[in-house]
Amino acid sequence: MGWGMASYWQQIWQKTLRVWQAEGWRGLLRKGTAKIFHKGRSGWQKLVVHPWRRAQQQRRWRRAALQDPKAHPALPRPLPPVLEEIAAPPLVSVVVVAGDVPQALQRCLAGLQAIGLPLEIWVVDLGSQDRALVPGVHFWRSPVGWSAPAAVAAVWPHLQGEFLWLLSPEWEPTATALTTLLAVLKENPTVAIATGKLVWPDQTLKGAGTVIWQDGSLWEYGAGDFAGEPEYNYRRPTDACGAVGWLARRDFCGAHRAEFGAWQSLAYAAADLSLRAREVRYVPTAVLVGDRAIAPVVDSPTVDRPRFAERWAERLAHHCPRRPANLEIAPRRFAAGRTLLVVDTLVPPYDRESGALRLFRLLELWQRAGYHVIFLPDYGHDQHPYTGLLEGMGIEVLYFTWQQQDPWARLVRRLPVLNWAWVCRPELCAKYFPVLQRRPELPRIYDTIDLHFLRLQRQWELNGQDPQQRSVWEKMRQLEQRMATIADLTVAVTVEEQQLLMTELGAPKVAVVPNLHEMDTAAPLPFAARRGLLFIGGYYHQPNVDAVVWLCTEILPLVWGDRPDIPVTLLGSHPPAAVQALANERVQVPGYLPNVDTYFRESRWFVAPLRYGAGMKGKIGQSLSFRLPVITTPIGAEGLALQDGYNCAIATTAAEWVAAILKLYDDRSTWERYHQGCAEVLAPFQPQAIGDRLHTLLQSLP
Repeated sequence: MGWGMASYWQQIWQKTLRVWQAEGWRGLLRKGTAKIFHKGRSGWQKLVVHPWRRAQQQRRWRRAALQDPKAHPALPRPLPPVLEEIAAPPLVSVVVVAGDVPQALQRCLAGLQAIGLPLEIWVVDLGSQDRALVPGVHFWRSPVGWSAPAAVAAVWPHLQGEFLWLLSPEWEPTATALTTLLAVLKENPTVAIATGKLVWPDQTLKGAGTVIWQDGSLWEYGAGDFAGEPEYNYRRPTDACGAVGWLARRDFCGAHRAEFGAWQSLAYAAADLSLRAREVRYVPTAVLVGDRAIAPVVDSPTVDRPRFAERWAERLAHHCPRRPANLEIAPRRFAAGRTLLVVDTLVPPYDRESGALRLFRLLELWQRAGYHVIFLPDYGHDQHPYTGLLEGMGIEVLYFTWQQQDPWARLVRRLPVLNWAWVCRPELCAKYFPVLQRRPELPRIYDTIDLHFLRLQRQWELNGQDPQQRSVWEKMRQLEQRMATIADLTVAVTVEEQQLLMTELGAPKVAVVPNLHEMDTAAPLPFAARRGLLFIGGYYHQPNVDAVVWLCTEILPLVWGDRPDIPVTLLGSHPPAAVQALANERVQVPGYLPNVDTYFRESRWFVAPLRYGAGMKGKIGQSLSFRLPVITTPIGAEGLALQDGYNCAIATTAAEWVAAILKLYDDRSTWERYHQGCAEVLAPFQPQAIGDRLHTLLQSLP
C-alpha cells in the first residue's frame, strides 16, 4: 500500500475509532449515515471523496519528488533550513502542532522567520511522515497513541522562552499578531493567557475566544459570523482561549503541565488551562488566518466534555446555561451588573473638541473602574482612528457593517445585558429613550453636555433678538425640560447649570459631572522665553468662530496700533473660510494639529473672547492644565471658579479686552501669580475625584 493510501486509511480509522469510543456502534452508524445521506453530495464528498483525492494527490507528489526533487519545491524532502540559529535568548517559545501536510508546516516556519523576534521553535509531529532536522527548529515526534495535549505538554520542560505560543500550520498569524499578544501580557500582569481572533480568508469567523457553558460544553464565540462585527473587535476577558493561537506565560503553563497533558483534545486542554488562569484576554487585533484546504490537527473534543464538566462543576455553576437567551449575556458575563450603554453623536474625536475630550475621559474612568462600556455612535459608522482606540481600551462600539445596518436591532439585542443607559444631548434622548423604555427598570441618564437652549438664547440676544429666531431657543428649552423630567438622572457640567435645571426647568435629580483635566508634567518655560497669544477651539462650534472673528477684527487691530509685535495663533479643527481669511503675518491659522502641547508651553497668554455659549469651556481648562494664564469673558469663566484679578483676567467689551492685553502682555509679576494659581483652579477636576463621583452616581440609581 502506497504512502498516500496509508495516510488516507489511517485518518479514516482514527476518526472511526474516536466516534466509536465516544458514542458506540449506534453513534457511529448514526453519524456516518447522517454525514452521507442527510448532507447529500457535500457530505459524501467530505467523508470519502475529498480525503481520497488528497491522499491520491499526495501520493503523486511524493513519487514525483523522489524522482525529481526540483520539480516540486513545495514539498521538499528533507525540509530546507528556513530558520537561522538565534544567538539571543528566546523571548517566545513557539510550539507548532503539525499534522500530515508538510507544505503547510514549511509555510508556517517561513512565516515565523519573518517576525523578527528571538524565537525558539518546537514542532510537535503528530503526522506519519519522517521529519528531518532543520537548523533552528526542534522536532519532537509524538509516540503512537498519544493525545495532542500530551504530546504538546511533553516538550514544555525543554522550553527556554519567557512566553509560550501554541500554533498549528493551518492557522497563519498576521505580521503583528505576536507583538500584539506580547504587549497585552507585558502591560497586564494579571493576564496569564492572551488569545487572538481566528478568521477564514472569506472573513468568516472561526472563533473570537471561547465561551464555556454551564454544562461544560464549549462555544467558539462568533463561529460562522462575519469577523468584522463590532462584538468581535474589542478587547475583553473571555472564559477560555481556543485550541491554538494563544500566547501564555511559560511559567504558568509549566505549573499546570500535568493537567494539560491529561486531556484528549486541545480544545478542552486549553479550556482547563484557562480556568486555572487569573484572567484570559481576547485580543481581536491579533489575527490568525486559516486555510480550509488543510486538515486540522485539532480533533473533536466531545470525549472530554463529561470529565471536564465533573472536574469544574463548582466553578461552572456560575457560568451561563446554554440557551438562546444567553447568547448576548455569556460573552459579557465578566461585567455582570456593571454594563453601561453610552450614546452620543460620534465616537469622541477627543483631540478636536472639548465635549468629546470630556466624554472620552469619562469612558476611560468607567473602563478602569471595571465597567463594561457599550458605546453607540448615532452617526453609525466606524470612525478611524477613534473607534479602534476605544476597542483597544475594551469598549464595545456599535458601528454599522454591511451585515448589520438596522439602527435599532444592534441596540435591542443588547438590552438584556444593560444596567444603565447614559445618553448625551437632548435630541438623542428623544430618539433613544423610547427604545430603552422597553426595559422600564433600566435607569436612563441624560447628559446635557451643555444647556443648548442657554447657548442659543445668548446667541439670539447677541445678534439683536430677532423675533423670528426666538422660537429656536424656546423649542430647545422645551425639549431639554422634557428630557430632564423623564430621565432618572440629569447631568450638568457646571453648578450654575445644575441650579438652572432644578429651579427653572423642574428637573427632579441633577448631578454635576464637569470636564476632567490633568496638569502637564513638563517643566514650564519662564515668562521671558514665551511669546504671543493663543486660542484653540473646534470651528464646527459657532461660538468659537464668533470669538476669533471678534478678536481679530475688533480687538487686535487696536492692540497692534501700540504693539505690532504681538502675534496670535488660532488652533483648532475645521476652520471655515471666515476664520482662514483672518490669517496674515501676525495671525496663524494652522488648522487641526494632532499635538498642540508646544503651542501651550511656548505662548505667553491664552485668550478666549467667548461672547456666548454654555457649560464649562474645555479650552480654558486645557490652558490652565499647561499653567498658561488666561484672559477670557464672564461666559468663558463659567464653571471654573475663576476670579478676575486673582487667578485670571476677565474682560467683556472690546475696549476692556484691548486694555487687558496691553497691560498684561509684559506684566511678569501678574503672569507668574496666575501661572502659580492654575493648579489650584483645576484641583476639583482631577480624574480621581470625578471617578469616585461617577461610581457613586451610578450606584445610587435603582
